[in-house]
Amino acid sequence: MNEEASAAVPQDEPREAEELELLKEDLARLRADMQALKEHLASLGGKRTAEAREAASAKLEALRAELDRLGEELGLQSRQMRRTLEQKIREQPVASLLAAFGLGFLLSRLFERR
Repeated sequence: MNEEASAAVPQDEPREAEELELLKEDLARLRADMQALKEHLASLGGKRTAEAREAASAKLEALRAELDRLGEELGLQSRQMRRTLEQKIREQPVASLLAAFGLGFLLSRLFERR
């Protein structure tokens, strides 16, 4: 029986070596696949970051355009109000002077108390 046991050992060694070699190959492929997956996930993250950045830039541009429009509208309204006020002063200079005097008097009384 010893001969059978000793004969079985040399036959198992090549098979174990083949299995070990197969395991090494599988491990190398697994490492390569993991690296490829890591790179793919990184590129997806970069794409999403770029997409988010582009969306934020587009929204910022829209807000800037809206702010410019509102600024122009406010400027137009203030010029119109100034013209209306100037017209009323020209039409009724005495009433405007009395109104300005009264408002100044009231404001001076308010600030005098504090």
